[in-house]
Amino acid sequence: IENELADYESGRSSLEVLSKQWFECANSYRKLDAAASKLRRKHAGKVCKQIESRLHHLGMKHAHFQVALSSTSGEFSEIPGNVPDSFTEFGTDQAEFLLSANPGVPVKSLSNIASGGELSRVMLALKQHLGVSYAFTTIVFDEVDTGIGGDVANAVAVQVKELSRRIQVVCITHLPQIAVTGDTHF
Repeated sequence: IENELADYESGRSSLEVLSKQWFECANSYRKLDAAASKLRRKHAGKVCKQIESRLHHLGMKHAHFQVALSSTSGEFSEIPGNVPDSFTEFGTDQAEFLLSANPGVPVKSLSNIASGGELSRVMLALKQHLGVSYAFTTIVFDEVDTGIGGDVANAVAVQVKELSRRIQVVCITHLPQIAVTGDTHF
């Protein structure tokens, strides 16, 4: 009985220590999440301008690109270990890409308004930006030529080739303007 009582007291003491550590970690998470959110909001405009510039080079001369950030933060409950679904390894911010491809048209959710060609070019611009900003070694484009042709296809080909000078690009295409820029064909 004495051993069982000692185990019980030891367990209660361990639980108190773990609960304290849990709430310290929760507070650290909140602080780091707030700092990450502040940085995202600070740099979102700059990133959007860079994406817009890339889109202008891809035949979308009047494109406006924005990122709408919203926080989904919840509160930790008083029960240690109970984490809201909105708390992820990337923080509690949610990002939505907004686009206006034509002058005088307000930006709207990219997922709702972009054509196949616009979506392909936005993805190329994003991947170009990420490929330059991060240590990617390979990027795959599956039919980056969807819904485009002519001068726009030539502009896309130039940008894909430029990107391939810095990292490996695997590009599935049906357009000769894009295919001709490849170093190896399958």
